[in-house]
Amino acid sequence: LDLPCFLNFATLYSAKRMYRVTCISCCCWAAGFPSACASLLRDTDDSLVCDDSLIQVAVTKAPTFAVLLTTWNSPDREAMYVARLQWWLKETDLPIFVVDSFGRGFSSNLSTIRSFKQLKFDQNSFISPYSNDLKTPGELLSMKRAWTTFKNDWSKFDYVVKVTGKYVLPELQSEMAKVNKGNSFIVENFSDHPGHGYLRWANTEFLGFNAAHMGDLLLKLAENEGGVLEDKLGQILKTHEYSSQQLSSMIGFNAAHMGDLLLKLAENEGGVLEDKLGQILRTHEYSSYQLSSMMLPSKYW
Repeated sequence: LDLPCFLNFATLYSAKRMYRVTCISCCCWAAGFPSACASLLRDTDDSLVCDDSLIQVAVTKAPTFAVLLTTWNSPDREAMYVARLQWWLKETDLPIFVVDSFGRGFSSNLSTIRSFKQLKFDQNSFISPYSNDLKTPGELLSMKRAWTTFKNDWSKFDYVVKVTGKYVLPELQSEMAKVNKGNSFIVENFSDHPGHGYLRWANTEFLGFNAAHMGDLLLKLAENEGGVLEDKLGQILKTHEYSSQQLSSMIGFNAAHMGDLLLKLAENEGGVLEDKLGQILRTHEYSSYQLSSMMLPSKYW
């Protein structure tokens, strides 16, 4: 039987590290059974090489990245932040860095879960607490001081992803595996101000920076004449001077109750995950907060 040849795209993963592997085959047998490509791959420092001359393999290592959690660890927020930090330490193997601009920091006991690095400083020593606008200067100051403190640690990564410390993102690692190297910014998928135009207002609950140029990018944001951080970032992105890539939608969970929430999703009679989540949210039993590209269900928010 003469079968027409076709292109087949299969995602394969190295046992040592995560790769994005595209098998492109003109061999119909291999295209029909893309998993066969995996046994033909040889791991090298920079790529995987296919030993079968009939199959071409294009390989891209997933970018490496560290997570920077930004916090304002006041006594009334401590329990929330600790629950989130525990989740990041227990449920991921990502390099975790924390900056606390309230100045209290977090207990060293959390390092018994696994090691992480933290920086604490008193924001009020740098910005007047009576200022009309504390949020954007405070965010930029936290990231700048984190960059100054951790830049040597971050030099081995492709990206640093800033996540507001009250969120957990179970899909972040798999979504970042789809990102190309070399972008200046990694941004959220949507904007909660779509009327401003495409990428004109870019939400910053999470925001990825090219690790090698993070200092310069933060300076560019600080110098931009826009108002809040989302506006500043949008003004920079619309110039197309700095390359960027958007992540797909993600679901975020209250870390303290993620197990119960996942069970609730699994038991729901809806079809696909989006349908299950929608049915749960429509009951209003679980409060939620919608951020551009993240839904954060939490019964105890």
